[in-house]
Amino acid sequence: MGSQTCEGSGSPGRKVPSRRSDFIDAIRGLAVLGVIAVHVGQKMPAPWFWLKQLMDAGQYGVQLFFLASAVTLYNSHEHRSQEQGATAKYLIRRFFRIAPIYYLAILFYYAYFNAQELKIGIEVPVANFLFVHSLFPTTINVAPPGGWSIGVEMLFYLILLWVFRWVHNLKSAAALLAATILLALGARLITGNIRGEDHLMGEFFHYYLPNQLYVFAIGICAYFIVKVPLNRDEPAKPALGWMAFLISSILCLFVLSLVRTSSILFEIPFAVCLAGLVVSLANWRPNVLVNPVTCLLGKLSFSIYLVHFVMLDLSVGLFKRFGVADGIFGTLSLFAVVTLLTVAVAAVTKRWIEDPGIDLGRRFIRQMDSKREVNPAL
Repeated sequence: MGSQTCEGSGSPGRKVPSRRSDFIDAIRGLAVLGVIAVHVGQKMPAPWFWLKQLMDAGQYGVQLFFLASAVTLYNSHEHRSQEQGATAKYLIRRFFRIAPIYYLAILFYYAYFNAQELKIGIEVPVANFLFVHSLFPTTINVAPPGGWSIGVEMLFYLILLWVFRWVHNLKSAAALLAATILLALGARLITGNIRGEDHLMGEFFHYYLPNQLYVFAIGICAYFIVKVPLNRDEPAKPALGWMAFLISSILCLFVLSLVRTSSILFEIPFAVCLAGLVVSLANWRPNVLVNPVTCLLGKLSFSIYLVHFVMLDLSVGLFKRFGVADGIFGTLSLFAVVTLLTVAVAAVTKRWIEDPGIDLGRRFIRQMDSKREVNPAL
């Protein structure tokens, strides 16, 4: 198993991304494949127990997104914290990275679901536009579907401004992790009875920030572990130790997937194993995991995440129309069709919605810098 970068995925004439970030793209690609897998499995369950469990575990692809986000944001902060207006620029970058395509997704899914007579109230899009939907049980995960993770991540962006001030090394990151685990455990104890009695509240208490914050804290710990290889253009030589660590992380994830439960005592070790995957890939990047395909999926992952729900819905309708039966062929075929259709649409939305939104944020930042050059007091 050799090591590889994602440089081959760059288009002619465009700047090739630094190889230091290729493993993050690959991680996001693996994460979004997991998300597609779990939703495909909900529509057409795999007949084999082990495959069903693995597809169900794909739901933790969102946690892998959170880990990648924590690592990249801390790395970005390391390089940009001393620039003028750093906080304002950070918030502008985050907003324009998320808002343009997310706002369109809100409008699309609101219209799409209401056209199906699901009768979604106006409070859902309003809360999503304000990015406060993850604070309320009735709006946290309605339209867009999967929007809970966007709401949680946006709240994390705000909390991170405080974390940046106090967490500067692995020791302080470990203290933050301990505090967030205690928060999650305490929240579970307090909300235990409500979870069991009310499905809506149970879903809310699973998705909301106090139950997810420790995942970001694990990601911050991972950042301080991978800080040196992250800022090195070349990955480390595939030393036997990193090979063993990667294989151990994957085996651990496989075993945990087979015995998966909803207990936080399962979810924390699973998140730690996902972090093990991040740390090992930062140091050694085997072709099977870090390659042009996984990197491309990673670059498109936000669009894929938002688009795949409707592609899945349409594909299930087509499968029913053509009489594709449940079973291993049906499950794997549905996964392949949904993935291919979603990637095709996501490539368009990335090019014409995401990228222009990011560029708009950059223009705002350049205007800020230009005004400071004219008036340094700003």
